[in-house]
Amino acid sequence: MRAVRLFSLLTLLFSPTLALAISEQDYKAIYDLNVMPYYLQKQQAGTFEGVDGVPIHFVKFPSSTERAALVLLPGRTESHIKYAEVFFDLRDAGFTIYAMDHRGQGFSGRTIDHPQKQHVKRFQDYVEDVRKLIDDVVRPAGHQRIFILAHSMGAGIATALAESHPDIVDAMVLLAPMHEMVTGQYPEDVAALLAAGYVSAGQGEEYALGNGDRKENKFEENKGTHSEARFTQAEQLLKDHPDLVRGGVTFNWAHEAIQATKALRNDASKLTTPVLIFTAGDDQTVRSSGHRAVCESALSCERIWVDGALHEMLMEKDEIRDRVLNDALRYLADRIDGIPPKTKDAPLSCQT
Repeated sequence: MRAVRLFSLLTLLFSPTLALAISEQDYKAIYDLNVMPYYLQKQQAGTFEGVDGVPIHFVKFPSSTERAALVLLPGRTESHIKYAEVFFDLRDAGFTIYAMDHRGQGFSGRTIDHPQKQHVKRFQDYVEDVRKLIDDVVRPAGHQRIFILAHSMGAGIATALAESHPDIVDAMVLLAPMHEMVTGQYPEDVAALLAAGYVSAGQGEEYALGNGDRKENKFEENKGTHSEARFTQAEQLLKDHPDLVRGGVTFNWAHEAIQATKALRNDASKLTTPVLIFTAGDDQTVRSSGHRAVCESALSCERIWVDGALHEMLMEKDEIRDRVLNDALRYLADRIDGIPPKTKDAPLSCQT
């Protein structure tokens, strides 16, 4: 059975907080004084050749007290630079951190000439790029353990990778994973048929229905975070790096993503890697039913429902973000210390 842990008053009162996290109070000043200098000074940047020769950009943050390697995989449209605060938070947590930008976004190579279209030929290309990062960059460094921390699309990619390569990492923490997307006014199967039809008609590189170039994003209308401070900083990064701006998805991306997420749900019994899934209670981007389907079939899965959270939990307001990061670190610390993860035969554990 699956362990579904709920945020509760007792948890908030008695669980330790993450001492390294910075507060939303005076956020901009602290970010400019501490976070960005750390990001710029401590990173080791590199590039490797992904599928079809697409250059994939990654960064590494070494640790002098390393206990494991942590591979961070961003979501759709994101660059690793958006996670500068996370790198700073974890600077003394005992992880050598690797973070990559997926093909077609961030500082990695584009797969289409249009400056904003999110496009991919095959969803499996994302998976193979991550596999290559781990096999060719991370593993040769000799780390005793390798973990994945992934958000949204990155977490969907990580799930597909672990299903096809069961021993590639030791454990995963997945934040609002893209296991089943919200497909607007169309049910998933209808959206899949529509996308497939447009692809067959030679329109695969055109924007999918309802998609287009990125418009000005207002805090009051955003679907990612309740934190105005972190929202404002993320928007500033795009102003500072306009090449990072990504718009909506193409028909081919939609077709590939829907097929891939359906497949990873169907193949979830192949997921033997220990995994912790965080489900955002107010998510409007991915469906919690996909998380439930994966977790119920996986060998070793725990799921935490984060009441009141929007999609981008590591960009959320302090009381949500710090709790999520703290629970993620406790889960990984247990894996490092050899505490067995829960499996299908473990009794249901529920905090209320």
